[in-house]
Amino acid sequence: MLRNSRLLRLSFTASILLAVACAEGEGDPDFDGGTHAIPAGGTAGGGTPGGGAAAGGTSGGGTLAGATLGGGTPGAGTPAGAADGGASAGGLGGADAGRAPGQAYGDWTYYEVPGALCRDGSPAGYYLRRSKTGEKNLVIYLNGGGVCYDDFFCSINPANVNESLPGETLLAATGDVVVGALLPERQQPVDEGIFKNDPKNPVGDWNMVFVPYCTGDVHAGTKRNAPVITSLLQGEQQFVGYHNVGLFLQDFGGDYKDAEKVLLTGSSAGGFGSLLNFDRTQEFFGSGVRVYAVTDSGLPFRDMYLEPCLQKIWRELWGLDAVLPKDCTGCFNPDGGGLAQGLGDYIFKQKYKGRMLGGGISTAQDQVIKLFFSAGLEECSYPVLLDLPGSALGLSGYPAERYPAGLKDFVDSVAGRESVGSYMMEGDTHQHLFRPRFYEPNGLGKSIAEWLADTLDNRVLHLGTL
Repeated sequence: MLRNSRLLRLSFTASILLAVACAEGEGDPDFDGGTHAIPAGGTAGGGTPGGGAAAGGTSGGGTLAGATLGGGTPGAGTPAGAADGGASAGGLGGADAGRAPGQAYGDWTYYEVPGALCRDGSPAGYYLRRSKTGEKNLVIYLNGGGVCYDDFFCSINPANVNESLPGETLLAATGDVVVGALLPERQQPVDEGIFKNDPKNPVGDWNMVFVPYCTGDVHAGTKRNAPVITSLLQGEQQFVGYHNVGLFLQDFGGDYKDAEKVLLTGSSAGGFGSLLNFDRTQEFFGSGVRVYAVTDSGLPFRDMYLEPCLQKIWRELWGLDAVLPKDCTGCFNPDGGGLAQGLGDYIFKQKYKGRMLGGGISTAQDQVIKLFFSAGLEECSYPVLLDLPGSALGLSGYPAERYPAGLKDFVDSVAGRESVGSYMMEGDTHQHLFRPRFYEPNGLGKSIAEWLADTLDNRVLHLGTL
């Protein structure tokens, strides 16, 4: 199955590589196969956070557009030990208590967790780096890398932890897919951005967990042995990202019940995953721990900016309804839409009303997410694959004015400007937390690192185009 996955990735992408290269120009500095800074003990491009970007949201892919903070907390419709992986039962307690021996990767240790699966059925796990200063606070980072819901998108989405998709533009992501099909690179954290132990990094000395992305469901799926009904080539998939996150929380979470703060974050598909897993993570750690959700390149849109037909495909294929609170009256619209509005009302205007919950980071014209969202156009019949070369030139079928309007609508109307901060840069690049620009002002007067420090101090700050 692993070999077939690689062949599919290569065959589906090689046919468009030349067209995209011509569209964006040869010699583009981003066309590097997705390689990045190499962490100690790591490999270049090893699944740098926030994978993927080719066609259809690849790199931000799986954007559960419309799925905002929350969902599936114990007592809100998700039985402990079921969709949530039993996370509500609490952690094991004690450093490494009952945990299988891990594998060292420089300062990080990788742990496979029994029962956690990638979509191809191979084992899944997480990386852990403990603070060297005795810090109790914790970062949980969910990696990205596209989605799996039809032949093309599944072929470029990592099916196991030894595949990755880290591009920041459509051209770079296309290169990632081709190179990765020939020379697969393991997902692992890089020594850059939010992962770097730097005095300018507000979480540099925190404990850190890095969760590779291999379920194709924005870390929110609940379906085992799921057929991809829109596919002619894909076999049954394990869309169990939400279940995996629950198992991981059980495995490491007990060690951090005495933390003051937990930052749940991620890039692209991982950004959407951080929002969908926020509520259950807050419930797991309890009221004594403050959980913040910060999404990078993964903000959910309401139905006027993301068609219900696409939301319906994702929720049915991945089993998203199982993670939504059963008392969320607006979460289960017959047409499949209403995820952002319904769940946003539940989280921001009911359960956590009046609380600062985190924030969102994006560019105003994110190439990758725009291409992915365009799959909903024309009643979900829009030819996304044919649109890829034009999208690399900023000519996506998803209207240019619609994307920043959707970002603004989420901040203003779904979350509320008093509940979340925003860091909105000009441009069309994708995924920012793990890149050098994390420490740069990006034309906004403050770096992402400085904005994040404000967020974690409960200071709501809106910077940029909104």
